Amino acid sequence: MIPSLSAAVGCAARGWHTDRCRGGPECRDTGQRWGFTRFEHAFRAADQATIDELCDPGLVDHNPAPDHEPTLAGFKQKVAGFKAIFPDLQEDLQDIIASGDTVATRWVVTGSLQQEFMGIPASGQPIRVEGMNFYRLAGGRVTDLWTQFDGVALMQQLGAIPA
Repeated sequence: MIPSLSAAVGCAARGWHTDRCRGGPECRDTGQRWGFTRFEHAFRAADQATIDELCDPGLVDHNPAPDHEPTLAGFKQKVAGFKAIFPDLQEDLQDIIASGDTVATRWVVTGSLQQEFMGIPASGQPIRVEGMNFYRLAGGRVTDLWTQFDGVALMQQLGAIPA
């Protein structure tokens, strides 16, 4: 399990540090960059075991996909579904900002549509989408998740709406 995330301990000591962390002076040690980057990559890869390890069983997904519960199980279904639709999904983690029990990430994902998505047929169409996640952490695990992304740009790139 990831070390405790109390506000008094710097993000590097928490195991959630990356080279783009903006959590303040406590974030100068880059010895444990893998932590939050590891979670983001598990999210994009639909790595169920790592998601289980890093998320609290009572996780609340405040932006669940349609027809998914706002729970850990629903979140895991959502990430598995996106990975199936966009199997070559790659993430460029732009920023990580930490304050207290909250971590924010800004990212860009790229991939190509390989399965039907919201009535749009699989076409191999490449996508590039920007977004942000906000996480609340307790006891070394993610307890709450908010995701916002440029859905209009996604739908334009897939040809569902005019550019």
